[in-house]
Formats: sequence, C-alpha cells, structure tokens
Amino acid sequence: MANAISRSSNPVVFGANATLLFDLIPFLPDHVKIIDLTHSFVPEAMNPVEVRSLPYLNRLTKRIVIHENVKLDYQKLYQQAGITDQKWLDHIEVVHNKVGFPRWNIQHKVYAVPPLKVLFVGRNSPEKRIGLIGKIAHILRNDAIQFTLVGGRVADSVAEKHRPYIDFAGEITAPAQLTELYKSHHVILLTSRREGLPLVLMEGMAHGAVPVTTRVGGIGYHVLHLRNGCLIENHEDEEQIVQEMVVCLRQLSEQPEFLKTLGKAAQDSIFQEFSDEQFTQKWQNLLLHP
Repeated sequence: MANAISRSSNPVVFGANATLLFDLIPFLPDHVKIIDLTHSFVPEAMNPVEVRSLPYLNRLTKRIVIHENVKLDYQKLYQQAGITDQKWLDHIEVVHNKVGFPRWNIQHKVYAVPPLKVLFVGRNSPEKRIGLIGKIAHILRNDAIQFTLVGGRVADSVAEKHRPYIDFAGEITAPAQLTELYKSHHVILLTSRREGLPLVLMEGMAHGAVPVTTRVGGIGYHVLHLRNGCLIENHEDEEQIVQEMVVCLRQLSEQPEFLKTLGKAAQDSIFQEFSDEQFTQKWQNLLLHP
C-alpha cells in the first residue's frame, strides 16, 4: 500500500479516527501529504488513535477537528505527553460539519402553542441519558407539552412509569421523514453527558427547532443560553439538569413569541456557521492544496 501511494502524483493520505494511518506513516516518504481528522475523543477507550498519533505529529501536514472542544482535548493530551511547543496546537484546524440541505423558509413554521412539541432523535446508548427525558416528561405530564422520541429501542431506557407521557416513534432513517419532524416540532432536546457536535442538533436548529441541551462537547460554542436556545450546565447532580430543563420548557410553552425569536435565531446561527459553501471550500483547499 505504501509503495502504491508513494508512486502516485502529489499523493495525499487522509485518515479519520484510524490507527491504520499511523501504522502506514513510517513507510511513507516525506513528499506524501498526510491529513488526520478527529470527530471527538472517547474517554472510555483511553484515546488509542489520538495517543498513537503522538510520535508522528511532525509528519502530519494538517490535523483537522470538527469543533473547538476537540482542539482543547488535544491541548490536554499534548500537555500530558510533555508536548508544549505551541506550533503543534497551531497545526490543528477547526472545520465544522455542514448543513447538507437548503435553507427552509422559517415563515412556514407554526409556533402557536400550546402544545409545545419536543423532539429527541438518537440512538439508545448510556451517554444519551434518555431516562432523564422520561423524568422531564413525567414532571410536565399536566402541562401542554408533548414529547416525541425517535430511535431504535429508546423506550428501553425510559422508566415504565414515565412511558405513558412520551410518544415513541421508533427508528426513522428516511431524511424526508426526519425533516418533517424537525419542521413540526418546536424544540430539539438533548440530555447527553457526552457529545461531539451532534448532527441532529444542527438539523433541528436549521428547521427552527429551539435547542434545549446540556453543555457538552462543542455544543456550548454554538448554543447560547436564551439567545438561540437553552443551554443547561452538565451538573453532576442529574436531578438538577432535569429541573432546569423543566423550567426552560415551561418558559418556552408559555411564551410563544420568545419561542419564535429563539427558533429564528437558532436557524440563523446554523446557516452562518455551517454553510455548505464554507465546508466545501475548506475541504477542497485542504485536500487539493495541503
């Protein structure tokens, strides 16, 4: 493989969260450009790819991360490894993901409440803390607020006594169906303990759904509390997270004009920061002119 790459004209090798890239590097001559992409650190896995990369920093033409928080994770990793030269941090470039669809006319969105329609889209995994959504729905069971959860077997993570207050839509993968859900719901809800920069959050915001989310991963760089969403600190006490989200959801359900203002601000921020044009231009420059 290394020989084939070396014989190519102006070769560029691109790796994304792959230890294979660093197995290959010792066999690549200096004229080969190498680009590494990291979406997020996974603490439970002890960062095998990121640690594996440390001896080869001088061979990386560019290291790309998808949000600012990953750059901070690398800064901590470098410090732990005794790598203190600022040039290695300057070597890291943030390239956000893109919103892969045209801007929807938010004037078509109906913000008339009640009921406030709240949507979760995601997989059933521990870091999503879906059980917290069940607790929130149970507390708000007498309010005019509807909860819809999309994802395979997500009901398994909701306590049985909380399930009557939630509509479980099952797994939906068709983009058109998901788009309609984003359009028809007022809030996109995330209770995660860990995230990178979730695509579902961006997609919901792009369709005027107000993000109500914990401050984890790169989310805090793009969701500004009471300016384009509700940003809840990732408290160690999960009951505090539940109570603060309850307060936020009640405020949105009782103030439709404020809900509309935040929804429009959410959409504006997404298309300012994650446009298809910016994404395409940056990656073309990186891959064609590294």
